[in-house]
Amino acid sequence: MTDPLRVIGWFDAPDQQVPVHDPPHNGPCMVCGEPLAMPLKTVSLMYSENGPRKSYFYRAHSPCIDTPEKGFAADEKAFHTVDILMGA
Repeated sequence: MTDPLRVIGWFDAPDQQVPVHDPPHNGPCMVCGEPLAMPLKTVSLMYSENGPRKSYFYRAHSPCIDTPEKGFAADEKAFHTVDILMGA
């Protein structure tokens, strides 16, 4: 498994302009694991009110998440990766 810090970034508060952790822009794609390159997308993860207070995000090649099915699968992988970061 890829080091979670290479694929997941986060903000500690809603008003932050710069992430507390910004994974490398040439790091691995969340989906395929290949180095990021254009075209790519940054995806925010939304948690329920009972979830973590941090705002998490990941980056992926656009073609790797270009359908709802691919996007949902990538989000599930990202949520699992955040769980690992949080020690769950």
